[in-house]
Amino acid sequence: MESGTAARSQGEHEGAGLDEARCLAATLDRLRPDPQMSFSDSHYEYQRLDGCLARSRLSKSFCEGAPGSGKIIPWAAARCRALDFQRPDCTPFLQLVAKYCSSPERREKEQQAGGSN
Repeated sequence: MESGTAARSQGEHEGAGLDEARCLAATLDRLRPDPQMSFSDSHYEYQRLDGCLARSRLSKSFCEGAPGSGKIIPWAAARCRALDFQRPDCTPFLQLVAKYCSSPERREKEQQAGGSN
């Protein structure tokens, strides 16, 4: 629990200086070199991405095509393939992106930005 809180806090700190796309790219960059990453390290990165997205700036087209519900897992798996990210734990990271894209927090960011992204 403490590790998840620390990871989210670290992500929020990083997200304050990044846009959404860069949050995801930074996460994938950290995950790529270690295909045998432990579950706890993977969970840490998941929480870190969650915090980063929460504080990040909008990225144009970041949520384009992300499903609201129902087809999140197939969409996430397809995005993993499109990103050439062949880790077994990739799908949950992209599922998090899809959930974030349909979240009230994301809609609030869009409203604050005037709906331009």
